[in-house]
Amino acid sequence: MARNTNVDILKGVGIVLVVIGHEIKGLLNSNMLGSAELLCMHIYDFIYIFHMPLFFFLSGFLYYNVKKDTSILDFIKIKFASLYIPYLIFMVIRIVSNVLMNEYVNHEMAWSDIYSIFYKPISVYWFLLTLFKVSVFIFLIDKLFRNNLRVCLSILIIMGALYTINNYNNLLSFFEYVFIFYSGKMMHKHIIGFSKFNIFLLMFLVVLSYFIFIPKYQALPALFIILLLYKAIDLLSAKIYLKINQSFSLLGRQSMVIYLTHVFFLTGTRIIIVKVFDINSILLHFLIGILVGVIVPILTYQVLYKVKLVDFMFYPNKYLQLGKCKA
Repeated sequence: MARNTNVDILKGVGIVLVVIGHEIKGLLNSNMLGSAELLCMHIYDFIYIFHMPLFFFLSGFLYYNVKKDTSILDFIKIKFASLYIPYLIFMVIRIVSNVLMNEYVNHEMAWSDIYSIFYKPISVYWFLLTLFKVSVFIFLIDKLFRNNLRVCLSILIIMGALYTINNYNNLLSFFEYVFIFYSGKMMHKHIIGFSKFNIFLLMFLVVLSYFIFIPKYQALPALFIILLLYKAIDLLSAKIYLKINQSFSLLGRQSMVIYLTHVFFLTGTRIIIVKVFDINSILLHFLIGILVGVIVPILTYQVLYKVKLVDFMFYPNKYLQLGKCKA
């Protein structure tokens, strides 16, 4: 099946925002922002409203790739290979590298942290574990209730409301991402034409998400920003679209590589700039960090991907035949 170029562009935008957010956070934790801290925190807060929800939304949007006759076991296997295995691999690498470089990094880690990675993510890799859980949860709901939109939506609303009332923050956060994932799923299946009925359905979903997840989790502004981004692509002129497509769609196709490795390059670059070159310019840190965090992971992968072990670390589903599911 042909790739959805708009999705690749949005993934490209999203992964650049991920790198920017982590660069700001790294500079903040290093107490290097100085007078620029307030401005950077405003940028950081805005990015964090929607940049990770964007990836859950797009994952839901692409959920239609799953074949209807896929079994629950096959689906879990393929998601285990594509999400959980890279999560485990890079969690171990992250912990080992941090332990060896504890005196230079912002967050110290211990060897004992490895024992808890199966259920407790550290650092940026929470997303892969959460997406694995969310994807499996949505698939189970669809299978149990035969993909009935009203039934599935009602169950998500009730469960989200119950967990909100009981104030279980971890579960509440989980159901926020379930809700946004399901919104992406609905976007593709029911709202792609934006008829009057479907616009009403979308508005109902967005407003409802606000009441379920107020005020901490900000699902309402997240969904609005994501939908505006998606529709904005359709409004671009052909010339501008071509330029954006050439750059951001490439980043989108390589978003997994950037996501899994950018923290190592950001941390390493910051250490070298400060310890070796004694440069404290925030602007230089920011620009160099973002360029290195986005471009170097792609270049490194392009050099090493023919080594099967390296390629396996990023895309183990290419080598493990764990299920008959396209997802």
